[in-house]
Amino acid sequence: MAPGGDSSLIIWIAAGESISIAVTDAGQVCGWGTFRCDGGILGFNDRTSAQHVPALLPTLKSIVQVSIGTDHVLGLTKEGEGYAWGNGQQFQLGGRVLERNRHIGLIHRRVSLPRCQVKHVATGSYHSFAMTQDGRVWTWRLNQYGQCGIYNRGPAARKVPPFPSLLSPRVWCSTQSTRYPPESITQPP
Repeated sequence: MAPGGDSSLIIWIAAGESISIAVTDAGQVCGWGTFRCDGGILGFNDRTSAQHVPALLPTLKSIVQVSIGTDHVLGLTKEGEGYAWGNGQQFQLGGRVLERNRHIGLIHRRVSLPRCQVKHVATGSYHSFAMTQDGRVWTWRLNQYGQCGIYNRGPAARKVPPFPSLLSPRVWCSTQSTRYPPESITQPP
């Protein structure tokens, strides 16, 4: 049973480094723990440092899936909208969060993706993915080891914009592990 005593059932649960989120069959979101940043505790929300028991996040509605990175959450609504909240210091929320406004990341906001078309969200420690109904994959943030699937040469190597970027519609895979991907993998024919 979900927090608050209603008869909703938890249908999805995810955990990060110090935050946990559950989704009910009614599309409600419950969370507990806290988000951390490079300065320590960022907070659970703008009023609570650490939430020790599950609490309803009343402004999130019709959520069907969540994914959690180290300290950020992506949520997907039944209407196909992607939302992000948590620590955005690495731009993993899909946009720039300035240091002086870092607490604004604790408030969920829509990620700049095609409207009503997202069907799946996923997170790594400090990067995020969204897949749309047409099979396109969007990715954003930390990419120092190529974890976003984007490989550039030269001065732009491993940089990914803080806003969602569309991955190439073609995926090149190698049967070998190499320090630097061979030319045939990184360049379209």
